[in-house]
Amino acid sequence: MTTLHIGAGGAVFTKRRRNNARERLLKLLSDQNWHDHLQLREVAGTRYSARLLELRRLGWSVEDRNLDGSGKAYRLTSLQASRRMKPKRVKLFLSEAQVLELLATEKVSTGVRSELERALESYQLNRDKL
Repeated sequence: MTTLHIGAGGAVFTKRRRNNARERLLKLLSDQNWHDHLQLREVAGTRYSARLLELRRLGWSVEDRNLDGSGKAYRLTSLQASRRMKPKRVKLFLSEAQVLELLATEKVSTGVRSELERALESYQLNRDKL
């Protein structure tokens, strides 16, 4: 979460609070025991699930399990983060014509081409439902 500090020089925005919440959450989970969602919320705030996603993207392995209809519990499965970080995905909105134009060129990598083809196929199959 972005916090606002107003000082003599004006407003300054920082993202320190989110990092602290993530660090507090990692510290809680570092015992590798199960912790219910209420404990996570108490330590990392109401957006604890966003902090869990950040940890996972940073390579931490977090396991979850259902608690008989009363939410979930989470635990860290390793005390070391994987060296392979999960990349953050970006949404991109293009018209069908723009996608076809990109696919007609050789300026896109194989991975991007594959994603464009997959998205185009999905769009064409579902365009009547949109």
